[in-house]
Amino acid sequence: MNRMRYTVIASCVAVGLLSGCRTRVVTQTDTQVVTRVVTQVVTPVPTRPTVPVVITSTSVLTMAAEKDIIDRSAVAADTKFTSVFILFEDGVQKNADLYDEDIDRFAREFIRQGVKVFVSSTQVELEDRVRSLLAGAEKMDLPFETIFQVGAFEWDKTPADTRFFSLNKPGEDFTEVLRPQLEKKPPFMEKFESPTLYAQGRLISVRNQNGGSVNAQQIASIDMALPMNFTLPCNYVAEYEFTQRAGKGEFSEYKVKDENFPYKNADWRAKAMTETEDRMIAAIVARLLSK
Repeated sequence: MNRMRYTVIASCVAVGLLSGCRTRVVTQTDTQVVTRVVTQVVTPVPTRPTVPVVITSTSVLTMAAEKDIIDRSAVAADTKFTSVFILFEDGVQKNADLYDEDIDRFAREFIRQGVKVFVSSTQVELEDRVRSLLAGAEKMDLPFETIFQVGAFEWDKTPADTRFFSLNKPGEDFTEVLRPQLEKKPPFMEKFESPTLYAQGRLISVRNQNGGSVNAQQIASIDMALPMNFTLPCNYVAEYEFTQRAGKGEFSEYKVKDENFPYKNADWRAKAMTETEDRMIAAIVARLLSK
């Protein structure tokens, strides 16, 4: 019986972490030598890509639900009256058996303040109506002391920027500012647009003087504007998120992260339109009565 000898010689060579292992097995008999070479390859672990460092900061913007009406009116200091004739410039006053909502809303507010109200029962053009009233007043006593001539009470529904906010740096809160303050170009600014209600008119005194004559005198001029977003359903609160990426020395990106109601959604505007008109009418009457 032939004797068999086995000799195993192994050598490992490492390249980098591990490039492979080579083993040589030698089998020797009396008559032959067989050599086998086995190679094992280890795949390197892939390197993960570098993720840029992102820094975030938040700031809060609060828009108060109400803001004062823009009022450029002028009213005489001694304006006192207890009765008024309401006259609309475009002749929308109806016959006695008809109803006009805008006239009634003005009348309701005057009555609430203790003023007796008269309205027209004819459809005559404004200038002719005013001239007829003043001409007739010279010859007879009138039941009212004043004429409130409404020149405009209408919406400009073209959206325009009406509220403005500035921010010096992320992490602080936004501050509401006036439009001219944005000319200083703060680091961050936000603008909010909305339709605007405009109202113009004048109050004319037609009190009878001695001898039955009338002293027709303008004693007030009304000029007001009220953007719809000056009458919000509640305070609008929005959280802004600012992003600063590695290698950049400033917060170059920002967006609204959260808000208590969607400002750009039109749902709140229908109610705000009615409330804006009510605020305007109340402000006009209070201004005329010097309250």
